[in-house]
Amino acid sequence: MRRVEAVTQLRAPAERESLTPLRRRSESFHNLPLQLTRFVGRESEQAELLQLLEVERLVTLTGTGGIGKSRLAVELSGSLIHSYRDGVWLVELASLQESDLVVQSISEQVGVRAETGTAEQALLEFLRGRQLLLVLDNCEHLIQACASITEAILRTCPAVQILATSREPLHIAGETSWRVPPLSVPDAARHASRQLLEAEAVRLFADRAQASAGLVVNAANAESVAKICQQLDGIPLAIELAAARARVLSVEQIASRLDNRFRLLIGGGRTAPLRQQTLRAAIDWSYELLSTAEQRMLGWLSVFAGGFTLEAAERACATESTPAEDVFDLLARLVDKSLVQAEPGSGGQLRYRLLESVRAYAHEQLLAGGDAAMAARRHCAYYAELAQQAEKHLLWGSGALDWLARLDRELPNLRAALAWSLSEGGEPGMALKLAGQLGHYWYTRADRAEGRAWLKCALAHAASGNSTDASSCLSVRLVSRWECGAIRCSRLVCLTRASPSPAKLDPTAGSPSAWKVWPWWPGWRAASSEPHDCSALPPACASPSAHQPIPSIAPTTSEPWPPRWQDWVRAPMTPPGVRAYRCPWMT
Repeated sequence: MRRVEAVTQLRAPAERESLTPLRRRSESFHNLPLQLTRFVGRESEQAELLQLLEVERLVTLTGTGGIGKSRLAVELSGSLIHSYRDGVWLVELASLQESDLVVQSISEQVGVRAETGTAEQALLEFLRGRQLLLVLDNCEHLIQACASITEAILRTCPAVQILATSREPLHIAGETSWRVPPLSVPDAARHASRQLLEAEAVRLFADRAQASAGLVVNAANAESVAKICQQLDGIPLAIELAAARARVLSVEQIASRLDNRFRLLIGGGRTAPLRQQTLRAAIDWSYELLSTAEQRMLGWLSVFAGGFTLEAAERACATESTPAEDVFDLLARLVDKSLVQAEPGSGGQLRYRLLESVRAYAHEQLLAGGDAAMAARRHCAYYAELAQQAEKHLLWGSGALDWLARLDRELPNLRAALAWSLSEGGEPGMALKLAGQLGHYWYTRADRAEGRAWLKCALAHAASGNSTDASSCLSVRLVSRWECGAIRCSRLVCLTRASPSPAKLDPTAGSPSAWKVWPWWPGWRAASSEPHDCSALPPACASPSAHQPIPSIAPTTSEPWPPRWQDWVRAPMTPPGVRAYRCPWMT
């Protein structure tokens, strides 16, 4: 014979399942789909996962919807086809609705028919002597069934390895959970155009935009593309949907419309699964798998901006229906299900955050449930209390550097609290209090312009009478400016706790924190003897008797000035060119 026409393998019935089917040397056993688009980035992730699969039998890729778990699993397993004698087999579970179909689907893909016994017994018997890689894709909605059959395979079939993808780990013995990170995203404000073009997220946008719209990403539009990728947190599905919009919008227009991302990012492929055709559908898939308590907690967590601590979540999200001791458990479940990201923080503590797309979706659900105002009020109250604690330490010098770093980390939340309190339905009185308590933070961090802007806005809202409790606030109004390289205090007004007959300013009355107003600034003596304009004050505080010239203020005996206050004033974060001034009463 010049060539083989066919080869038939004869097997006795008793040996039917124990013999490996014949195959040609050039033939590879797998059912991996042919990919129609280029795989961009993930070089370091693939290298790390290949090392893991050399030593681990079960690796589960976890991550939020649209992060690229399935594509990474297919690309990774495709590079391992020749490493397994009996092939690589992909089992797609997303379309299944019943747990009983999991074993049947695996059996169909590897070619097993149950003639006797149960389907699971037949599958385990077939896999017992084989060396192969099983890829279980999208396990999250059938997590219990997937965990059960996976553990059975691991215990029965020593030469079988499993690569699973899920939005939460299987939580079984022998599992190595590996969280798929977003694509690398550059900081458009800090990197040059060439560095922006090398980032994985920008490369993915460039590839898909060129394929769909012929758009070329270059140095001229790289910054706008980087901003798009930043706003989308480097999520591949969201970036691909944004790139598809390049057919009808410029890059700059796409970036400006991402505030309404769920209406914009709807241009998925017609043949793609429904959960991948729009950004909303991708998050819907995860949200619908949550319990009612988890859905509610995710909505409340959406009030945080830029991350939060466990303490903040327990204080701001605890209610009568969800006590503080349950918040931790719910937060842990949301981390497991990849809807909340846990990241290393300072002092050995973790910080948590929601990706912006998840946060926007969760906030929509919070608004729809009618809890938005309560959640925002609890969030604002917590950060007002935090600012009050920080004020004491910053003024009296105890742990000032640590508190400055903490406020730096919480700055997005502080801004969110200020913004809510000044919005319709907010509490301008809380804004006055919070803005005043942050005054020394703005001063120390050399960002007085932002501090002045918040204070002016808070005073304007209080003066307009929009707040019923503005007259009960305790705060400080500061309008200052740079002049000749130093700070000159041009107006300083203390708002006292107003009453029907407002009391005169008395440094020994009321809360001591009312008088922590940076008295070592140059111009203090001059400012303390000037009359003050009351036109911008709340109506209840506008009585001239409430605004007498501010006397020189000495520290009270209850809160003595620290003996080493000069060292703190000269700390490294003091802006260049600003001298440290002694208080009027210090010798």
